[in-house]
Amino acid sequence: MQNDTEDLMCYYINLDRSVDRRAHMETVIKDRGLTAIRIAACDGATLTDAACAAHRPPASGKRQLSKPEIGCFLSHRAAWTDIAAGDQRWGCVFEDDIMLSQDISHVLRDIYRSADHTTFVKLESFLPQRILIGRQQRSLCDNRVLAPVHSTSDGTAGYLLSRENAVRLLDASQTCDTPVDDFMFNPAHWPLADVIRHHVVPGVCIQQKQAEAMQFLPADAGQSIIDEARLASQTQAAPPRRRGWRKLRREVMRPFDRPVAGVRNRLIAWRANGTWTDATFRM
Repeated sequence: MQNDTEDLMCYYINLDRSVDRRAHMETVIKDRGLTAIRIAACDGATLTDAACAAHRPPASGKRQLSKPEIGCFLSHRAAWTDIAAGDQRWGCVFEDDIMLSQDISHVLRDIYRSADHTTFVKLESFLPQRILIGRQQRSLCDNRVLAPVHSTSDGTAGYLLSRENAVRLLDASQTCDTPVDDFMFNPAHWPLADVIRHHVVPGVCIQQKQAEAMQFLPADAGQSIIDEARLASQTQAAPPRRRGWRKLRREVMRPFDRPVAGVRNRLIAWRANGTWTDATFRM
């Protein structure tokens, strides 16, 4: 692994107060034969209003991100900064509440052998989400594939990017006007139009909250910074309840939602020459 991927460094994002998660990540990374650098996460709860104002965009019709969301974004930007300034040509970024597959070092080796400066790969499984992947796939070890992804793929718990793309992401994120996972993994917000995002299927890392069959973090480890941000976002952006005619119309149309969504998804897959699949994880 080290001989094949000497141009790749791993990073994991960890809050100073999350010492149990740090111990977990140090253990699992070493067990998988990887080397990683810890990135001190930005604790959104400690950000001042003035610091947040420096990162939020001017009024443009978009809601302002909460402090935890800004903290999440700044934490990932810190990882990109290290990758951009480092000697390695590629970097893997992990959050600290994940489990890595047994073969992750071999998967990274397979990706590395044909990687170029445009490489950007999602490594994480986010359940129970379905993703739209292209049919032009490359085989990896252990019956995994590397496929272009054309749909939204939630989560930022594990991804690989080149040093050049780290520089470009830093340049494109001078202000935070969308959550970091939307920024990177929602086609509507992805800033690098010439870079095709790829996804490892099945994924090689997964967050504790989605790995129901595994308990690898202490029970009191707490929510991840991403969870805190998403909760704040949902609370802030909760839509008003429908009333009167709008409520009646919604109830009448409800039985047709699933068939209409099915037709729409088949049309999207046909136009993208792709197929919908579950973003599964395999140990």
